[in-house]
Amino acid sequence: MTYIIIVTTSIVAYLILRYGFGMDDPETFMKSMGIGVIAGIARLVYKSHKREQEIEADAATESSTTTASSTEKTMKQTDNNMESSRTGTKDLCLQLLDKHGIEYEQDNENKDEYWIEYKGERMYLRMSNERPFITIFDTFWRKYPAENLEMVSTVRKAINMANLNYNGFKLLYSFNEDSMWLHTSVFMLMIPEIPDVEIFFTETLDQTIFSHRAFDEVMFEVMKEQKND
Repeated sequence: MTYIIIVTTSIVAYLILRYGFGMDDPETFMKSMGIGVIAGIARLVYKSHKREQEIEADAATESSTTTASSTEKTMKQTDNNMESSRTGTKDLCLQLLDKHGIEYEQDNENKDEYWIEYKGERMYLRMSNERPFITIFDTFWRKYPAENLEMVSTVRKAINMANLNYNGFKLLYSFNEDSMWLHTSVFMLMIPEIPDVEIFFTETLDQTIFSHRAFDEVMFEVMKEQKND
């Protein structure tokens, strides 16, 4: 485009200088015209250069957007692959039970509950691949006569004190006919990323056994205080 304008202008300038075309002062006219042509050419060059810069900027932006989108897609794909290959909590616990030789059986009604025999105690685990936590229940491991209201009050106080003094388990109680029964629940995170997860798993199971001794110690202290009173 710039080339055509320059050629056309040169032809017009030649004709004016040679023949005048009725101009009183062709030379002055050509000087003015030359300035205009130069200004016009400079404007065209500027616009062309500016357009090239805009095209380059658009290309760079598009490239950056494409790269960012590709990176984000790759990261999401990686996260999805890691998530899909990660061992679920239920599968992890079953693997650990097998590794430690702990026998278990699945509950007939709830497929996320398993009964186990551990150190002489029959307890059950509630676990799922959809949740990272497990709950262990050790039920009906101690009973007291429900008609003895003084004993019931003492047991309740001991349970509350044990729950306050110790971490890792919670003591519960219930009444069944003429008996007051004690139970233990343990709620714990269980994922493959836990360091030494095999040891951590058995220590979690041991919390149920430890809760018995912890209660007995607190119960002894409560009864001792009541006797002194």
